[in-house]
Amino acid sequence: MRAVTSAPAPADRKPLRGVASRRSALGVAWAMAASAAAPALGLYLRRRARLGKEIPERLSERRGIDDSARPAGRLIWLHAASVGETMSVLPVVAAIRCLAPEVTVLVTTGTVTSAGLLEQRLRSDHPGGRVI
Repeated sequence: MRAVTSAPAPADRKPLRGVASRRSALGVAWAMAASAAAPALGLYLRRRARLGKEIPERLSERRGIDDSARPAGRLIWLHAASVGETMSVLPVVAAIRCLAPEVTVLVTTGTVTSAGLLEQRLRSDHPGGRVI
């Protein structure tokens, strides 16, 4: 039978200079590309809003800007990127509401369709509840 040995301690390993330098160079290149593309984001989002793929009143949220006050107390944040994920998160929201009714549940979505579906379902399933 062969003995199992553990991996050498980090001090025993040689540094991966080539890999590390490529990672940092890629990170710098990515940051530069993102900074250069940032001014076009507003144009892109407005175009998506004209095509019905964004809610015009909520475009600032796509840039991480939201003036809504945070509700008092505990908050659980769930994100559902698509319609399928939105349908999957609904039973989770219901379970949270049953187990901890004092908790506010924040559900965010990635598409206009899933946001509409979520609003419709939560309004009928949780009227006056602490789900935003």
